[in-house]
Amino acid sequence: MQFRHPRAVALLFAGVLIGTQAAFWLLPRRSFSQNEKRVLAQKPVISAEGIADGSLFQDVEQYLSDHFPGRDGWVGANAYLEQAEGRGAAGSIISGADGWLFPAPLSDDRQIL
Repeated sequence: MQFRHPRAVALLFAGVLIGTQAAFWLLPRRSFSQNEKRVLAQKPVISAEGIADGSLFQDVEQYLSDHFPGRDGWVGANAYLEQAEGRGAAGSIISGADGWLFPAPLSDDRQIL
């Protein structure tokens, strides 16, 4: 595929990257997600032990994913997509007509605890 204006495509791509990075640094941080009803990851503390055992990188990854710009919109879009696919409201719950919720059928390898 050949673009008519490759510089414009490159500038658009660079603009999206720079805009996302700027939004990440400029938007305020939250400690609690009201939509997900959970505490968000806090800024990781850099230490030699964390680098050596790899836990620092896991903490950084969790922090970046929890504070990604527009995260509430992406989480909402994912919920609508899962519902459209028939996966229901939550992992083991499916939604029926008139807002009724039912337990999802279990496969042979899953057991009720």
